[in-house]
Amino acid sequence: MLTGEQGSVVEEALRERCHLLTITRVHVVDVRFGTRYWPVDTDRGPRWFTLREPGKNLSWITDRHLVLRDNAGNRYQIPDVGALDERCPPAS
Repeated sequence: MLTGEQGSVVEEALRERCHLLTITRVHVVDVRFGTRYWPVDTDRGPRWFTLREPGKNLSWITDRHLVLRDNAGNRYQIPDVGALDERCPPAS
């Protein structure tokens, strides 16, 4: 296992290669006609994406670490769902 600077370099390289953005805040998840609309904040700024078929496009890595794939094939992670706000506000 790599630690310290080596681990940081490898992690950054993987993040760049896999284009895996880390979600830091979910503003709301709005569902319309089976499509989920996600406005979020990430470690690379605000993003907005859509997601269909959560059974195919959500992967639990651990009981707290979640990876999502949006309709365009982009991948996002939430390393610790418990670290997010308890509830996002309802859609208006």
